Amino acid sequence: MILLGNMSEEEQLKEAENGIKNPLALIFLKPGCLSNHGIEEYLLSKLETHEIKIVKSGIIQFEPEQVTDFYSHHSERSFMGRLSGIMSQHKLPYWVVEPEQETQFTFYEQIKEISRELRDKYRPGRKAFNVLHTSDSRESAARELEILGLNESNQAVDSS
Repeated sequence: MILLGNMSEEEQLKEAENGIKNPLALIFLKPGCLSNHGIEEYLLSKLETHEIKIVKSGIIQFEPEQVTDFYSHHSERSFMGRLSGIMSQHKLPYWVVEPEQETQFTFYEQIKEISRELRDKYRPGRKAFNVLHTSDSRESAARELEILGLNESNQAVDSS
């Protein structure tokens, strides 16, 4: 069995039993990079190069409560109030993506590499500055899509 990202063989078998075949990820541009000319086109070209298919896209705008839920792992950090304000003030382009091949075992590593490439191109020398968010597992993607109301049961949010 080919391992998908960080998933164990047992986790993959469980997902296969539940009818889940492909890994899935949410990608969105962060507010601090929206003024970078060409960043969306560059991201889309990288997805195509890595044979990553866009299954849904549109524009999202976080509500403050969604920021708190989405970034709950940072709840004790001093910057959460500022982050909530920044994230809820901007309309952000998003993409839900999956690999074109069902057996693509490096999907999440490819997504991380694309993120690094964009940061290096659009924010060189600022390693702590992320220009986009990327899910790091199928479980994270499912949680994130649910928080933002972008899961399959809520198609009204999709603007693609």
